Amino acid sequence: VIEEDITLKGEGDPGEVVLQFAADGPPVPSWTEYGDVPYGFLIVDAVASVNIARNGSVITASTSFVAGAAEVINTASPRRNANQGVSDGAAAVKLVTKGQLKVRKASNGKNQETEFDDPDLSKDPIRTKLVFARDPDGKALRLAWSTRIREHGGKHWWEAVTDATDGAVLGIDDYVDEETSTHNVFPI
Repeated sequence: VIEEDITLKGEGDPGEVVLQFAADGPPVPSWTEYGDVPYGFLIVDAVASVNIARNGSVITASTSFVAGAAEVINTASPRRNANQGVSDGAAAVKLVTKGQLKVRKASNGKNQETEFDDPDLSKDPIRTKLVFARDPDGKALRLAWSTRIREHGGKHWWEAVTDATDGAVLGIDDYVDEETSTHNVFPI
């Protein structure tokens, strides 16, 4: 196995990607975790992308990391607790918490990752944790609750990101793909 270290440059320092080349196959990217995260919270949608050709050369490399992240955050202390984060996330996707959320597992870590049970609301335990997310203009980072709710019936598996100071919606993703179109994919 041959290893080649590639350091990506972009909006900030994303860390390091190690590509491992097997003698009889394509390179396999192995990501090292980036440790310089403001106050220990992950940044939502801070992604690095590397496209690699069969011969192992890098076709493209890009990042959406946030330059100077520590200087553009609103706060590192939430005004809304994990329970409110779940309620805000549910409301963002037009769901309502009917009863009292029951804490299943709580973390003592900085991100306050918590699992709740609410069988009326979610098929799986509801997970929420503190993260940073870009504000609507993309210039600052807001402390936020990232909440995942998997609806009964399998039509939606939501991640709602809501501001940890005022409950404002900062982002919504649905991990269930309902796309019915077809696409042609060709090897490079």
